[in-house]
Amino acid sequence: MDIYYLIYGLGLYLVLGAIALRIPNLKWRAVALAILNVVGIRIAFRVKAIVLAVYIAMLVAHYGLMITYVAFGAWFPIVCIALLRYLPASVIHLDIPGPLAQVMIGYSYVAFRQIWVTMEFRNGQVKKPSLAEYFAYCLFMPAIPVGPITRYHEFNDSLQKPSPSQLTTGFFRVTLGFIKVYFLGTILSRLSYKGLFGSLGTHGWIDFAASAVFFYLYLYCNFSGFCDIVLGISQVLGLKSAENFDHPFRARNLADFWNRWHISLSVFMRDLVFSPVSRFLIHKLGMRFKDLSIVFSMMLIFLLIGIWHGGTWGYLIFGLMHGAGVAANYGYTLWLRKKLSPPQFKSYQANHAIRVASIALTFSFVTLSLFFFANSDAEISRILHSLFGA
Repeated sequence: MDIYYLIYGLGLYLVLGAIALRIPNLKWRAVALAILNVVGIRIAFRVKAIVLAVYIAMLVAHYGLMITYVAFGAWFPIVCIALLRYLPASVIHLDIPGPLAQVMIGYSYVAFRQIWVTMEFRNGQVKKPSLAEYFAYCLFMPAIPVGPITRYHEFNDSLQKPSPSQLTTGFFRVTLGFIKVYFLGTILSRLSYKGLFGSLGTHGWIDFAASAVFFYLYLYCNFSGFCDIVLGISQVLGLKSAENFDHPFRARNLADFWNRWHISLSVFMRDLVFSPVSRFLIHKLGMRFKDLSIVFSMMLIFLLIGIWHGGTWGYLIFGLMHGAGVAANYGYTLWLRKKLSPPQFKSYQANHAIRVASIALTFSFVTLSLFFFANSDAEISRILHSLFGA
């Protein structure tokens, strides 16, 4: 992503967004923000006109489906994600090899927002959004590349009544985000897998350990940095965006990690996949199979998270590792509660040595799992060959 175009696009978006959100009439305020989103995506991310037209067509089609056949509205974005991953870019006359998904910047995050608004509308939590409100939310330009996935009612409430602008806090957070992404992220990227294992020469376990840790740090700086930029812009404009990180390196187990890392995705999966699936299974199988139903639901959501990131074996292994890790933590916690009295369990949780060991173990597990996330299947094979030999 070109940093100069990004700064120019976001700066222009901030100025015009501040003007749009001061329009007294809600209808025209939403229209202004919706138009600004579309234009902002075109400028800041240098999206081709034909790609933007596909974006708009998919959103208009989903909006029509949502307000007429709401039961099917949640499935439409999922179908679109699948089609974008397998249709070649040539279907819209782009001379680019590979699937259409690679030019549809951030559509998976847009799809999550489409599902949120559909489910909240279906469940009666919100009234039917206008087309302008729908576009203002689903295409909120700063959140297009990496999220966060804010709930519709939270965003729309702030659109109806924007909070007072937090200029100092917002600009500080935007600056912090750019430092994380373009300074720290650049340095850490060169020390991770592609930087070390991409160079010539023999590489051993020390290089692997260093690459693994530096990739974890790089991913955090890159991902949380972009989210800081989004949240800073939202603070300046007075709009609501969900926090996405909460000191993930302090996590003492994988369940705690996912409450601190990519929080908006965790909340989405918990509320829209884990909770309904586990309740359905418990209802059908009975309380006797409660724990088994919960473990199955855990594995399912992390399998989906792995597949959502990409259709490679590496992403699948990453998802299954985290599903197994969260399930193991759930089982271990159940076992501890049976073996220990409530005061003993509380003392165990508060023990400093156990806490430090738990944090170190969680950090190591996440670092190892990200090896499969960071590399293509071919790169995984090459690195393992380098470590273990023929």
